[in-house]
Amino acid sequence: MADAVEKFLDEQEDLAADLDAIEAGMKAGHYIPDDAMRAWLLSWGTGHELPPPQCACGRDHGSAN
Repeated sequence: MADAVEKFLDEQEDLAADLDAIEAGMKAGHYIPDDAMRAWLLSWGTGHELPPPQCACGRDHGSAN
């Protein structure tokens, strides 16, 4: 049981660190606006597919792959 609790607490610490990093990135302007993402996704499979949306900061951060 102690191992399960320790694993859970470790996972919660990792999650908190990830959320802190996400929040810092968003405060720095590194996110894709919802309306731009929705428009892009809704254009998939149509004859007028839009290019991928850009980061709100205006910089090209390259591919995540």
